[in-house]
Amino acid sequence: MWEGLLPLGSVVKLKKAEEHVMIMGYSHSPINKKERLYDYAGILYPYGYQNRKAVFLFDREDVEKVFYIGYMDERSKNFMETAEAAIDGLKSGAITEEEAKELYRGLLGDKDKTDDSANPDDVTNPENAGAPDDAEKGGE
Repeated sequence: MWEGLLPLGSVVKLKKAEEHVMIMGYSHSPINKKERLYDYAGILYPYGYQNRKAVFLFDREDVEKVFYIGYMDERSKNFMETAEAAIDGLKSGAITEEEAKELYRGLLGDKDKTDDSANPDDVTNPENAGAPDDAEKGGE
């Protein structure tokens, strides 16, 4: 089994879902549950992004099977290591949200164009995964 975070573009099967999910982001919290942090944000594969209600938040332990490992280069490996440290630190309470942002800023330097408002404000629980029309109805 894969160790650590999977790269963007990886396609996985979740334990409680029928459909495959493609990883599109890291370290997300639903707007209505800021205290809960998930390792990944994903979208239904092969459908792609449909709308913000069809974005699935899940953790590493929710992955049952890895079908495809996304593209990795040196930049993405460095980013994934930093993201993993930030996620683990936030989940354990070892670091604050501001300290996690500082870790990311160190990677981005003057390229920091992150926007906290870009997080999906409504996400779907992976247990409700189905065709895009079904996923749109779900929401946590």
